[in-house]
Amino acid sequence: MLAGKFLKGAGMVTLFLFMFFIFSADFAAAQKDEDVLLKARRLYQDGNYEGSIKLLGDFISKLRAMVEQKKNVAEAFYLLAKIYYEVGDDTKVNENLRKCFDTFPAFTMEEPNLGFRDRVNKIRKEVLEAKTKEPLPETETFEEEKPPAEEKVIEQPAPAKKKKKFPVLLVVGGIAVVAVLIVALGGGKKSEPEPERFDIRGDWTVVVNYLGTDIPFYMAFSGSLTSGTFVDQDGDTGTYTVSGNTVHFEYDYIAIWFDGGFENRDFMRGTYQADDVTGNWRANRGFSTPITYQTSTIKAQCTKKN
Repeated sequence: MLAGKFLKGAGMVTLFLFMFFIFSADFAAAQKDEDVLLKARRLYQDGNYEGSIKLLGDFISKLRAMVEQKKNVAEAFYLLAKIYYEVGDDTKVNENLRKCFDTFPAFTMEEPNLGFRDRVNKIRKEVLEAKTKEPLPETETFEEEKPPAEEKVIEQPAPAKKKKKFPVLLVVGGIAVVAVLIVALGGGKKSEPEPERFDIRGDWTVVVNYLGTDIPFYMAFSGSLTSGTFVDQDGDTGTYTVSGNTVHFEYDYIAIWFDGGFENRDFMRGTYQADDVTGNWRANRGFSTPITYQTSTIKAQCTKKN
C-alpha cells in the first residue's frame, strides 16, 4: 500500500516537471523571437540598415511557416518596408507592406512618420479590398493643405443712398406673426432626441466563450456607420450592420453569426451561434497582444455556407 502511494506521488512529480519544462521552453522561444525584433529595430534606429535587413530576413525564413507567429512575421515585413522607405526603394517598400498584410490582415502599429503612414494605409487598403472583393473607404491622408491665395478686390465707393423712413408698422406686424407661430408650435409634441450613433469601424479584439473556453482573435471592420465588411486575423471575411447601439455581423462562407450591442463606444457584447453551439462574446476596441489561440478551433466545427 505504501509502495502504491509512493509510485503515485512520484508519477505526479514527474508530470509536474515535464509540464514545467515544456512551458519554460515555449516561453523562452517566444522571448527569443521578441529579442530578435527588438535587436532589428535597434539596428534600424542606429542606421545599420544592412544588418537589420539580414536579421529580419533570417527571422522571416525561420518563422514564416508557423501559424502562431503570423503577427511577428508581419511586424518583420513592416520593419523591412520602413527601412526600404528610408533608402528610397519604393518597389521593395510596397512589396514588403503587401507581404505584411497578406500574412496578418489585422496588423497595426503606431507610426510617427506621416509620409510612410500614408503608404501603409494605401497598401493595407489595396490588400483588404483584394480579400473582401469590394472597395473600402478612403483612409485619411496627412498632406498639409495650403491656404487659398487671397484675392485682392478693388473696392468702388458705394453710391450715396437716399434715407428711407423706418417701417415701424411692418416690423410690429412681423413680430406679432412670429409670436403666434411660436405659441402654436410650442403646444405640439416635442421631437424625440436622435439616438447616439456608434462607430464599429476600426480594429477590435473579440473574445468568444466556446464550450467554456475563452478564445480571443482580431477583427478589422470597414465601411459606413450602418453597414460594411470585416476581415479577421486568418483572412476570413464577412459583413456587419449597425442600428443605434445594436450590432449584427456574420462570416461570408462559415455558419457563424454574432448579435449584440454597444455598451459604450469602445466595448460590445452579445451572443453568437456557430451551427448548433451558442454562447457569449465580448469585444474591446483595439488589439490586445499577444494572441496565440487560433479561431480554426471553432471554424473547423462549422458547416460552410453555399
